Amino acid sequence: MSTISGTTAAATIGATRKAGILFAWFTALMIGTACLYLGTIAFAERVAPAMRVYSYPEGRCTIHFIRPLIPWRHNSMGSTPRYIIVFSFTIHTASNQDYQIVGAGMNSTIVTNNDEVQNIVNNYHQNGVYPCWYNPSDPSRVVLYRSMPMLSFIWCSSFVALGLLIMSKSLAHIISGTSSIIQAVIQVYISNKRIKKRKSRIH
Repeated sequence: MSTISGTTAAATIGATRKAGILFAWFTALMIGTACLYLGTIAFAERVAPAMRVYSYPEGRCTIHFIRPLIPWRHNSMGSTPRYIIVFSFTIHTASNQDYQIVGAGMNSTIVTNNDEVQNIVNNYHQNGVYPCWYNPSDPSRVVLYRSMPMLSFIWCSSFVALGLLIMSKSLAHIISGTSSIIQAVIQVYISNKRIKKRKSRIH
């Protein structure tokens, strides 16, 4: 009987330890999921739009004016000013259509210091004609230059890869740990049944 009790106690302690380890792997799974989520969202917001531009057809843009706006801060706690440069231009599409564009966003750029502002202003002159790329379904969405945000691409991809790695490892350990805990619980249950049977025989 003492042997059975010892076995039951050992199985109970083992199941408790495995439950603690399983909880740690569940925590790791949540961390991996968060990494995957953040990487995916950042990729969709930062990298995907830049990649989409590379599928736009090329047109010709005649610059009418370039105007940097007053610097503003990204948020109330941020220390880096943001400069928006607004362009006004006429785009001549591949289908020989002309569109007059004035605005910001896709028609401008956001930079972080005055040197970048001057560099862009110096590269685009009034009445100059430059290659540009436009959305064929909405020609008002135009970019005057294309650039791939490699730093964003690298860290987004790293977050996604790290999240997938952590999730796969966590799931493997969770499945294995859950199976071990179930076996330990069954073992404890069987041992308790045997103990009860022996007690009933003694009485």
